[in-house]
Amino acid sequence: MRIPNPEERGGILPDSEGPGHAQRSEEAQRTLQLLARQPELLEPGLTMLDVDLRLDQELWLDLLLRDGEGRPVVALFCDAGLPAGLGRLAAVLAALVSGRWLLERLYGHNGLDAHQRPRFVLLSSRFADSEGPLLELLGGVDARLLEYTQASASDGTPQTLLTELGPADEPVACASSGAPAPAPGRGRGPAEAQLPPPSSHWPPPDAPPTASPSLVATLLAELELAPERQQQCRRLHESVTALSHSISVSRRGARLEFRVSDELLCSLEPSVEGLALGVGDQAFAVVDEASLHICLNAVFDQFFSRFAPRC
Repeated sequence: MRIPNPEERGGILPDSEGPGHAQRSEEAQRTLQLLARQPELLEPGLTMLDVDLRLDQELWLDLLLRDGEGRPVVALFCDAGLPAGLGRLAAVLAALVSGRWLLERLYGHNGLDAHQRPRFVLLSSRFADSEGPLLELLGGVDARLLEYTQASASDGTPQTLLTELGPADEPVACASSGAPAPAPGRGRGPAEAQLPPPSSHWPPPDAPPTASPSLVATLLAELELAPERQQQCRRLHESVTALSHSISVSRRGARLEFRVSDELLCSLEPSVEGLALGVGDQAFAVVDEASLHICLNAVFDQFFSRFAPRC
């Protein structure tokens, strides 16, 4: 994550045509504008911080908010389908984790505690019946599904209806532009309520590194790569391992291998010339921000199409 230039930031003006404007339908754009003005429709107590916040050249989040405890809340429109939305969520999550100090610097004065785990709201005009269970693949990530519908009130006034879906794709709560939203989680089934809640904070910066990051640090120290290459390698590692707790990392020579239940998801081989990423039978070279995002999308597609149903 980097500090966006003024012309790149959507700001809190909902009519601004930010980086995501061309990717959203007119209905989604109207819904975004409404939520930017009335964030309480998503959840009581939310404060709007930014719209169309660019995280790198190809990645942005639609709405950045905070709740009453300062915890980041991110809204993402995913009308292209939940699998694609989950891939984008993973990329956004990795960017927020690696850039939480910068996030604190940008929005700390507005009450944001960037060291708390972010919550996500995924919005679509319609989620497929089979997509709801995919949320369970996110493990400890707190995410909700909301469907939005444009309608008209009895007096003809345009109205947006938001319906939250539960684990079984059943509506559990509803809000409209004329009424406050229910608290998150209302109507959840007892099985979900029995799960122990994840820690709301990220590990402190001086926490002992796990085996996987130490592999990366050792490899980078041996190769004596330029700082830019080291940062790209760390970002790839953080983004891929953020997909699932079941992803393990091992080292073979100068190559890092990411596996899901002993099956190879992707491999990463850093060198002075650049980073070589292998995904299935495809090979990618990471040389800049744009190519880094292309590589991450390839990994996310591979994970959600091949491995996610088994995780």
